Amino acid sequence: MRNISGAPYGYRVAVLGAGRVGRTLGYLLGQGRYSITAVLARTLPHARQAARFIGKGIPLDDVAALAHVEWDILLIATPDHALAPISHVLAGTRILWPAKSVVHCSGYHSSRVLAPLAGRGAAVASMHPLQTFARPREAIHQVRGSYFAIEGSGRGVRTARQMVRELGGKAIVIAPKNKALYHCAASMACGHVGGLIGLAVSLLGHIGIHESKAKALLHPLIAGTIHNLIRMPLAASITGPISRGDSETVRGHLSALSHVDAAATSVYKQIGLEILKRIEDGRLSAGEARALRRLLRAD
Repeated sequence: MRNISGAPYGYRVAVLGAGRVGRTLGYLLGQGRYSITAVLARTLPHARQAARFIGKGIPLDDVAALAHVEWDILLIATPDHALAPISHVLAGTRILWPAKSVVHCSGYHSSRVLAPLAGRGAAVASMHPLQTFARPREAIHQVRGSYFAIEGSGRGVRTARQMVRELGGKAIVIAPKNKALYHCAASMACGHVGGLIGLAVSLLGHIGIHESKAKALLHPLIAGTIHNLIRMPLAASITGPISRGDSETVRGHLSALSHVDAAATSVYKQIGLEILKRIEDGRLSAGEARALRRLLRAD
């Protein structure tokens, strides 16, 4: 059975949220079996801009207008703090929720944040892509092969799985209670790594190497490190003075840092202790590990 949108029932998607994730996933879904029927944002200009990027969908700036548009799945890609309020607003509309699925893209929140909609009969799920979305025009080429963490009601999870398959991704089901810890791990592997590299770039700035040059210098090193981390056991992939038990070099690093950046000293010590935890068995003698721990714990 088909409808006037031309898409099969079950494959009509309204995108709520005109940011990087909403644009990227909306564009990719619209390239396959799914039909993007509406794009909703806080303002009509934002909705129009997102709809142009996606290439499909009626631009909207009023949640209530969703009651007058054909869709089967509502894909919510708003900031995390907006999810609970928008769920309550949606639940108060005249939409026939038992026929709908609602899937949000938050990494932190579980589908429980959609409880007002589940209470109205909607199938609910969360579907978080383990991928970075700095620029949608680049992200559309990076999603295929990425993992998506999903959870929710039975029908909601089935809907999310089907969308992940269409996106060329791989689904992993996690328990709702584990979303916060899962998202913490993802954030540390992405945003925190960016912060750490930013700190390294800043330190190079202290010796007269500007940001663009510093990033170019570090690029091969970063790429090689990621290559090793992916292809080798974690402990074996770690290099540097701590992995060699080189207390003298670590002491020199801490001395140099103390003259330029106290915050960097704290970061160096904390991450150094994490490295030590992962490599001391089998790679360092008891004396080497003890000496390094003493240095890294010193005030």
